[in-house]
Amino acid sequence: MENNKVEIGVIKAVRFGAGGYDNVQFGLTVDLLVQGCCVNDFLGCWAGAPPENAQWTLADQTAHYGKICRRIHQLLTDAKVKDLASLVGRPVRVYTKPNGLLETWDILKEAVL
Repeated sequence: MENNKVEIGVIKAVRFGAGGYDNVQFGLTVDLLVQGCCVNDFLGCWAGAPPENAQWTLADQTAHYGKICRRIHQLLTDAKVKDLASLVGRPVRVYTKPNGLLETWDILKEAVL
């Protein structure tokens, strides 16, 4: 993440369920508030079973759901909370690419009691 901009923000909202493109995907949506601007992060995949001509399988989808659950577990652990709702208001470190696009973000563990 060399040359990326790093800013401090907070989690404004968090949801698990329909999201992504046109709400036809399923996963974790997190809204981050950084310097008065809201940045949206979505980690998920298509909600339904793969159509016949898809280039992904049900096993691929299931593996991706596992990655989502691991991400949720890591966020809860880092924030020292037990559920997604408790993440709201937690401080985060946000990394953006030189073009301003979101690269990644994490819980600001230094600020967690």
